[in-house]
Amino acid sequence: LYVGGNETLVGGAATLNIGNYGQIEIDQSLTVVPGSYVTVGTSSTDGTLTVRNTLRVHTGASLTVGSAGNVNANTLDLAGGGTLLTSGNSTVRTNFLAGFGSSLTINGNFGVGWPGGANLGNVAFTSGQNLAVTGVLYLGAGVPGTLTLANGGTAQIGQARIGDGGGTGTLIVTRTGSTLTQNGDLYVGYFSAGSVGSVRIDVGGTVLGNNRAAFVGSGIGTAGAALVNNAGSSWTGLNALYVGGNSAGAGGTGMLTIADTAEVGAAS
Repeated sequence: LYVGGNETLVGGAATLNIGNYGQIEIDQSLTVVPGSYVTVGTSSTDGTLTVRNTLRVHTGASLTVGSAGNVNANTLDLAGGGTLLTSGNSTVRTNFLAGFGSSLTINGNFGVGWPGGANLGNVAFTSGQNLAVTGVLYLGAGVPGTLTLANGGTAQIGQARIGDGGGTGTLIVTRTGSTLTQNGDLYVGYFSAGSVGSVRIDVGGTVLGNNRAAFVGSGIGTAGAALVNNAGSSWTGLNALYVGGNSAGAGGTGMLTIADTAEVGAAS
C-alpha cells in the first residue's frame, strides 16, 4: 500500500486517517511517500494500524499516532528523515527499527517485540543515537524483545517492563558512554507469570536510577537476572532495589550479580 505516489515515490500528496475505532491490517508493506501523511487515532477515539512487513515513512512524510492510537509493525523504517509524532497514551510496537537518524522520541509507550511480526524484536542505539520514551518501555511483552545501547548509545525512559505477559525481555547497556536514565521504576520480570527478564550492564555501561526503584523478579512466577560487570560499569541512584520480590513481599526468582569492581547503589 502506497500513501501518495507509487514505488518510484512520484505522485501527489495523500492523507490516510484511521480513527473512530477503525483498524487497518496490511500483510505486506506500507510506504508513506514525501508530502503525504498518515494519522492513527485521535485524542478520544482509538485507531490501529498493523503492518506485518515494513512500515516506511520517507523524508517529507509523517506518521502521527494520537493519544488513543496503536501502531504495530514488523519493521519501522523512518527512511533517514521521516517524521514520527506520538502523544499521550499512544503505543508503538516494532520488531526492528531502521533509518531513524540520531534520535527517536516516543511521547507514549514503546514496545520492542511484537508477536505479529516475522522477526524477534531487536532494537539497538549506538554512538550519537538517543531513544526517549515518556510512557512505558515494553521489552518482550509476550514475545522476545531486546533493547541494546552500545558504544555511546543513550536512552531516557519512563517505567520499564523487561519481560511481561509471559515473554522474555532483555536490556543491554554496554561500553563506556552508553547510558540509560530511569524516569520510572524498572521491572526485570514483570508481574505476569512466566515472564523472564534480564539486564546486562558491562564494559563501562551506566544506568542512572534517578531516585526510582528497580525490581528483579518482581511478581510470583516471574524470573529476573541482572549482571553489572567490569570496572566503570554502574547502576546507581536507585531509591530501592528489590531482588526476588516487591514492596508487598515475596515475588518471583531474582538474581543480582556484581562483578569485577562494578558498582550498584540504592538507598534501600
